[in-house]
Amino acid sequence: MSFITDVGGSQTEVKSFLKAAMSHPTALAVFVAAAGLVIQFDVLPRSVRTVVALPLVFFAPGYMLVTAIYPEQYTGGYGDALLTGGWDQRDGDGLHPLERVVLSVGLSVAIVPLLGLVVWAAFGEFTPVLVLAGLVSVVGLLLPATVIRRYNLPPDRRLVTRPRTQVRRFGRWLPGSSTAETATNAFLVASVLLAAGAFTYGVALPADGETYSTAALLTNHSGELTADGYPTNFTAGEAESLTLQLTNSENAQTTYTVVETVERVRTRDSRIDVVERSELGREQVTLPRGSTERLEREVASDLTGDSLMLSYYVYKGEPPERPSRSTAYRDLHLWVTVEPA
Repeated sequence: MSFITDVGGSQTEVKSFLKAAMSHPTALAVFVAAAGLVIQFDVLPRSVRTVVALPLVFFAPGYMLVTAIYPEQYTGGYGDALLTGGWDQRDGDGLHPLERVVLSVGLSVAIVPLLGLVVWAAFGEFTPVLVLAGLVSVVGLLLPATVIRRYNLPPDRRLVTRPRTQVRRFGRWLPGSSTAETATNAFLVASVLLAAGAFTYGVALPADGETYSTAALLTNHSGELTADGYPTNFTAGEAESLTLQLTNSENAQTTYTVVETVERVRTRDSRIDVVERSELGREQVTLPRGSTERLEREVASDLTGDSLMLSYYVYKGEPPERPSRSTAYRDLHLWVTVEPA
């Protein structure tokens, strides 16, 4: 009989542990892992990734820590929260749902900078990938603590989050017990929603200055591409190798057209006027957002002389018939001398 009792008790303990483990902290940890993958692999639009990142950064780590410290279900009245009443007016265990949310946000805001310092001290650099990995690790390390804390409580005292129940409780809390308390609660909710909305809008929709493309002219030295040591002495009809590097940071797929020319110019009052031009070619390339492309160029000019300008005009979309600095989106120039063959 004792063996049967022990087996039954063990099964009960296993079920109790599984109930403690299969709860909202575990669901949150799964969301954090999935959000980390979505953000890391950059498969969704920036606005969607921003919305996914907000709870990961500003809620998840703090909530896991709060749940590990306060695993109990709130048993007090729903009008005596710390934010509207005070500790001396509380008559129950656990945290009021509003207090839990506010503490979660506050602790997350405190954890993220500390995590940044740890990343910098450990790796000597501060990159989004390392911070993202740190956030996921913090949530993963706190998950066992929340499960153990919940397991050590009687099942009827464990915090359980039921969305419909929380909505009903919020509806009872919002009106308050007086006109002044109702106004205070409404102002608090409106402030939180306004701040979250403004932050989301500001992050998800970057300013125009945050979208740009870069172009660089590179040359090969001992197998490495560098931005110096360019060839400046050419012979007509003989090719010299150069590399044009384009980087798309426009937050959208962009098509570029590169126009390569050799120009004879005249300088007058700080102005550079083109008096003769030889167009060497045009090339169009489409880059996904955040990508870089290197275009290998074989430069062979038929225009000869001293102080010629080898120019690369970069346009978004189709270029004009006669490219120039004033119309190009990006332009690169190299002073060269081309000797007759």
